Amino acid sequence: MSIKKKIVLTVLALFALAFLLLSLVLAVSGKAIISSQLQKLTGRKVQLGRVNLGLPLKVEIKNLVIEGMLKADKISASPSLRHFIFGKTAFNNVYVLNPEITYEKLPEPASASASGIPSLILPSNSEPPLSGPAQAAEKTKPSLSLILKHLEIENATIKFIDRSLPQGLIEITLKDLNLLLTELHIPPAPQDLKFELDASMPWKNQAEKGKVSAFGRVNLLKRDADAVVKLEGIDAVYLYPYYSNWVDLEKTHIQQARLNFISEIKGVNNNVTADCKIELIDIVRKPLEDPEKEEKAKIADLVFDIFKSLGQNKIVFNFTLRTKLDKIISQLLPK
Repeated sequence: MSIKKKIVLTVLALFALAFLLLSLVLAVSGKAIISSQLQKLTGRKVQLGRVNLGLPLKVEIKNLVIEGMLKADKISASPSLRHFIFGKTAFNNVYVLNPEITYEKLPEPASASASGIPSLILPSNSEPPLSGPAQAAEKTKPSLSLILKHLEIENATIKFIDRSLPQGLIEITLKDLNLLLTELHIPPAPQDLKFELDASMPWKNQAEKGKVSAFGRVNLLKRDADAVVKLEGIDAVYLYPYYSNWVDLEKTHIQQARLNFISEIKGVNNNVTADCKIELIDIVRKPLEDPEKEEKAKIADLVFDIFKSLGQNKIVFNFTLRTKLDKIISQLLPK
């Protein structure tokens, strides 16, 4: 037998032995190891159904539950051995099937709410600042290091609970959500993070549903971004608190309407400008029972007719938001 064949057979034998050892470790203590790491990362109770190892090197988790945060039928991940050798948590591919995710936004500190930016668009961190021993512990806490070369999420359900609004609690559910994400690096790297997202948004108390989509790229290192966010056929009345700075539904007595929203986001050197447009269509107004308000209602109807004629049977509002990209990144990415 030639030396080349011996080398090949030796490598294959070592790979097979390593695979068998990894399979044995996962079978014996894989659930405990993964559960422990996830509990440390999230601070929540974790349950796993089954952990398997497949070829090419891939870890598959069935029936994952992170209490109050995430449920998923299946998560498969292909680790990057090249990065793991240097102590980095890195995956070439991660696939998540049928996850149910819950995200809760608590009231913001007074200083954080001064920007006037709707929290639906730019959620913010509501945790109070640390002080004393807690602050010292936070400084010594190891920072998260993670690389995701390719992430695919299929058929997700995301429940967003917003307690930060003065108008009261709002719950928003996204269903049938699909997400493709490439080149997520924490800490940031020179590569552009690219994403594509689409989902449906059911109306709160009706069978209607709208659509949500987003695509673009963000460079976390250069603090540059190009993205587009679209909402189509959304329940305009239920989501009114998020755009009440630009539209007054109370004075116009709108009972029902569909909302279309588009935002073209540009970020250069950490400065973000979002050019936004809101369209209200299929408007239904509340019937008025107070005779004293009839004259005002007629005036409001006249104003509506003018707006609708100018907007081709649509009421259109344009506005621009400005903020900093690092603020958005610090709020959306894991600490």
